[in-house]
Amino acid sequence: MRLDLLPVLSLSLLAAGCATISVPENQFFHPGHAALPANARAMAASAGLQIEDVWFRGADSTRLHGLFVRTPGARNTMLYFGGDNFRLATGGAPAALLLRSLGVNGLLVEYRGYGESEGTPTLPLVKDDALRAYDYLAARPDVDRSRIVVHGLSLGSFMAPYVAEQRGAGVLVLEASATSARGWAKDRTPWYRKPFVRVRMSPAMSAEDNVARLRRYRGPLLLVVGANDPVTRPEMSRRLYRASATPPARKRLVVAAGKTHGDAMASPETIAAYRAFLAEMLP
Repeated sequence: MRLDLLPVLSLSLLAAGCATISVPENQFFHPGHAALPANARAMAASAGLQIEDVWFRGADSTRLHGLFVRTPGARNTMLYFGGDNFRLATGGAPAALLLRSLGVNGLLVEYRGYGESEGTPTLPLVKDDALRAYDYLAARPDVDRSRIVVHGLSLGSFMAPYVAEQRGAGVLVLEASATSARGWAKDRTPWYRKPFVRVRMSPAMSAEDNVARLRRYRGPLLLVVGANDPVTRPEMSRRLYRASATPPARKRLVVAAGKTHGDAMASPETIAAYRAFLAEMLP
């Protein structure tokens, strides 16, 4: 989710005493095609990682792309959904190094219309693609379905709990997550304007509610957020933690000191807490 939406929302509020904020679906998707550069593949090899291009089909037969990253000695496998600008050409190397630091294999997914995936993103289609990515991963003979970690960052934090609810997850990880699409838009509103503001969005977007999903999900849950995140504030992750039906012994909240939106995993303390949680939940 993008910081450049914030001035738009603020201006709409200043324009009138009472206001309606329109949040179109394209505020959440920013597609663009780009191939993974050769130097990224070389970097992965030098880091001791094996990478494999993966192709699977959406419900409408759209050809979708991902990268399977194999970490030596790993037993767990992560299904990774990135943010609204994630594509392997720019974010693949950091994501692959994250897998190595956690000691897991992983499938890094490019949303339709992103990177080398074809098609045009819409929320219903991208959600269905997420399920198909999980099904592809779970069917691989080198993947233990019970040890799949479903990880979602920002926009991906709406895909990950949807997959966990529909398919299950060994561990669900939400990084820089919003409580809901509507709640995120409302949270961008200054407190003194909130009584006078209505948020208008499509029915599909309005239905995106992570609080409701976590009330139905009871598996292991890890919530990670930067302490200084201005886009998905830590209070959102705290609310998700409180709302979750997962028993307290099987859930954790990590607030990364000094980090903002999307960089909480750059903290060694966060990585250590993540590894410890996986070791406890997936011994």
